[in-house]
Amino acid sequence: MKILAIWFMMNALTFADYRQTIYIAKHPAYHEVNPILGEHPSVGKVNAYFAASFAAKNIVFWTLPDKYKAPFGLGMSAISAGLIIHNNCVGIKIDF
Repeated sequence: MKILAIWFMMNALTFADYRQTIYIAKHPAYHEVNPILGEHPSVGKVNAYFAASFAAKNIVFWTLPDKYKAPFGLGMSAISAGLIIHNNCVGIKIDF
């Protein structure tokens, strides 16, 4: 149960980061700090990046031995949460 909750949290926070990054792509007043995406990525580039990100995180999570799943998922969640909080503080919304 605990592992599934961590997995869900990791994916939910990655999704929130994805939606904020889409917001950045649609609002040129904001810029992205991820060097892979560049300052003003297209929606297509954001979609491709996060599709790969979701896939990579989930493949790593589910292939790790059980004792490493929680630390990995919590670490990924902490990174995403920090980015989401920062983005929110500068006015970037989680837009749908």
